Amino acid sequence: MVNALVAQGAGTDLAVEDVELPGPGPDEVRVRVRAAGV
Repeated sequence: MVNALVAQGAGTDLAVEDVELPGPGPDEVRVRVRAAGV
């Protein structure tokens, strides 16, 4: 489980939710990002 910022539709408020994170598929990797700037 990971925390995600989720919008249920256009014009709706954002909410922090716990979501399942699927595992990486063949020829994919998962990278942990500790900080990012927007």
